[in-house]
Amino acid sequence: EGKSASKEIEDFIQEQMDEAAGKTEPVPREFRLLTGLPHMEDIFEPVDVRRRDNHIVIGAPSSTGKSALMRQIMIKNLEAHDDWVMVGFLLESSKEDFWKNAARSMAGINTRKPLVKVDGKLQKKYFECLEWIREQTDKRLFLFDDPESLSGIAAKCNKIKSKSGRLDLIVVDYIQIIERERNGNAESEVAAISRGLQQLQKRMRCPLIDGSQLNEDGKVRESRAIFNDATRMWIMNRPERDNRGQQQEEGQDCYYQTLQQSKFRNGPRATVGFQFHVDTQTMKDV
Repeated sequence: EGKSASKEIEDFIQEQMDEAAGKTEPVPREFRLLTGLPHMEDIFEPVDVRRRDNHIVIGAPSSTGKSALMRQIMIKNLEAHDDWVMVGFLLESSKEDFWKNAARSMAGINTRKPLVKVDGKLQKKYFECLEWIREQTDKRLFLFDDPESLSGIAAKCNKIKSKSGRLDLIVVDYIQIIERERNGNAESEVAAISRGLQQLQKRMRCPLIDGSQLNEDGKVRESRAIFNDATRMWIMNRPERDNRGQQQEEGQDCYYQTLQQSKFRNGPRATVGFQFHVDTQTMKDV
């Protein structure tokens, strides 16, 4: 960015002195990556987008809301930061799914309910949300849902940053289905992609969030490098019982779930609970 290392550390020391004197928030809202879970952000410590090391991996078993959380993060930051530019690689789903689920979540509509059976006022709100998303598309929100390689992801990010003059958030859903060069060793193939995403995040100088499937033992699938390359690792889980001790059954509209920050360089390790409203694909603090 044209700054010398000595100038950078001078700025950093001044920021720390201002924080110590109570002149600024630890991380001002304008520099926070929002999740829609403010309690979780406080416990985990907010993601400061000014940091150059912001590679966040969300690991989760199938069908527990990994994609929903990443989508919620994108929408919350589009709403809060009117100058942000972001790109999402929807390798597991489609742009149509993103548009529908994002707008219905914003409008508070059951994503599984036929639209014809939705109340007229909610229908109107839904279409207003869709129109808002349309206005952001290809201006501040860039979505891709074709199969993609690491080099393709990097090329698209470079093109968007060059065209827009900035890039503030990259989301990849999810790492194990990025196209890779086959060498007969799945672990080394995935490790190479993980390291490539880490390097891309540093080059773009913005947060990069990618998802990872978990094995039955709760570990990231195929390569330990995914954990090692992450700045923060968030593990999502759905306990058998909720926070009141009630058994959780298949088919509920809302589940109690946990998010564990199992890794954060120079930060806390902690676990928080939240409610995953499956019907509206929305996550909220308990």
